[in-house]
Amino acid sequence: MKLLRKFVHLFLWKEKNKKEFELYKYFALMPYNKARDFAKTLHVDLDYYKMVKFAQLVDSKDYFLYSVMRTIKKTCFSLLHKEEYVGSLTKGKRKQQIAPDEDTIQDEITESMMDDINFLVRKLVETLVNVICFSKSNNEIAYMIYLNSENMDLFLRKQNDFNAFYSIKNLNVKSSIEGYYKCIIEDIKKIDGDLWFIDSKNLKNKRFSVFKSIFLRYQTAMLLANNNEKILLGSSYEKFFSLPSISIHSSISAYPLEYSSKSVQTFYIMISLLCDAIINRSMMLAGIKISEQDSIESKALRKHADKILIKENKNLNTGDIVLAYGDLAEIIEIIESKFGYQSYKIKYLTKAPIPTILEDYYPSQYIVELLRKNDPQKFLNKLRKDDNITEGLAFLKSRSKKELYDALKATLIDLDKRKLLKRVLHGK
Repeated sequence: MKLLRKFVHLFLWKEKNKKEFELYKYFALMPYNKARDFAKTLHVDLDYYKMVKFAQLVDSKDYFLYSVMRTIKKTCFSLLHKEEYVGSLTKGKRKQQIAPDEDTIQDEITESMMDDINFLVRKLVETLVNVICFSKSNNEIAYMIYLNSENMDLFLRKQNDFNAFYSIKNLNVKSSIEGYYKCIIEDIKKIDGDLWFIDSKNLKNKRFSVFKSIFLRYQTAMLLANNNEKILLGSSYEKFFSLPSISIHSSISAYPLEYSSKSVQTFYIMISLLCDAIINRSMMLAGIKISEQDSIESKALRKHADKILIKENKNLNTGDIVLAYGDLAEIIEIIESKFGYQSYKIKYLTKAPIPTILEDYYPSQYIVELLRKNDPQKFLNKLRKDDNITEGLAFLKSRSKKELYDALKATLIDLDKRKLLKRVLHGK
């Protein structure tokens, strides 16, 4: 009987695992198929693309978009290699294979997966930024300038290498730089206004890199992105570009230690959604209208968009009592950026983390709401529900809104000074 139960358990585990694997395989294959089908519509000479890969006046947009689709397909191949591992994480399969004395191996395996995934995230975020920004200059000449700029950068980097390590300047490389420079300058004259990707100063001085920094391009993209793209890009440059750089560069103390197997699975799906957003925007650049309702990223994000947006913009008011990065504070000023994100100036109500800094600024995702000045009853209801506090509630409810707010604020300050606030808030 025990053997039968073990067999049934193993069978059910395999069936559940099979469904898990199929789910992650879908997230890898869906954008691949979409990118493959879209790439077939582009006017690209594959032999020419493989041989030289530089811009032509005719179909330069198609060559650029084809390169983007190749990036998507390569990403999907990488996801397929990870599909079995990611699908098995929730089942504890990997943990069972680790020797008891190797207690750090699970963390190291997870971090190695995050290194790979962060590399993909960084590359995809930059790709999404570029295709979003091209909505400002969606014409053949702009694409040709972009592709010629990539090639000019290639030769500028090569010349820098020759000069730094061999103390020479190669004349063939110099000739290529001059050729690309001449083409770029002549084409820029045909464009109205500044191009979003060109660093005019570096281009004029023929200095690497002729592209504006990804930080500046990211800001431009955030002004042009739709709501789904903003969610995928994240609320800041740090979250989805700067932090992933840690996985690319050598780093000792800066690595985020909170990564877990759940992080691997979340980012795996995020990569698929990034791919789909890039394809959708690319198809729009090609003149193909995309229905948001038919888009996989819209369907997936619609379930979570409200929660994410509420987390980013809490719509708090001055006088509201909050936890600012875990410390009790009061909001004294509200700041809204040009990207639509809210931040708050706060003053600490008890002991400040650094005694000389009594006030500070935080983006809304670092703020946790406790007590709203215009609705103190909301906090009272939470206490009644969570902590089953009954005595004195009738008396408090009879007080005016201001009296209730003042009383609750004083109580929160007292609890925090006695180091009891978190215990009360969490019901411990």
